[in-house]
Amino acid sequence: MYSQTFWEHVRNPKNQGTLPDALVGEGRFHRCGDKLKLTLEVKDGHITKARFHAGACAPVVAVASLGTEMIQGLEVEQARQISIFDMDKQLGGLPPSKRHAYLLFLECLNEALESITPKRKNNETRRNSKRSINFKTT
Repeated sequence: MYSQTFWEHVRNPKNQGTLPDALVGEGRFHRCGDKLKLTLEVKDGHITKARFHAGACAPVVAVASLGTEMIQGLEVEQARQISIFDMDKQLGGLPPSKRHAYLLFLECLNEALESITPKRKNNETRRNSKRSINFKTT
């Protein structure tokens, strides 16, 4: 059901913790209570360090571990281009009921990066704000 890569990231997560004076993105998946905090250090347009803190299920831990590995060293704009498909391929897939882990990580990543180059019309910057992901079920 889960790949060897998945289990490696669950058993030995990379980049756990937080960074002081970092860009922060936080999110929560209300359905199950998963919480994720992503902190990034950016220098000269590159993500030099990435850390995460998760109060979440194993798939969120695996995705956050993989995701922080994927984004370190990338230019900010390259990091913005990472997709669920990229992460799913590298992790070896997740069952449908656990795919919220990808969305949670990418939401936190985008929130943290908005502090550098906001995508809002009013150019409002954000640091340490919290967001929640809500999914409709049919």
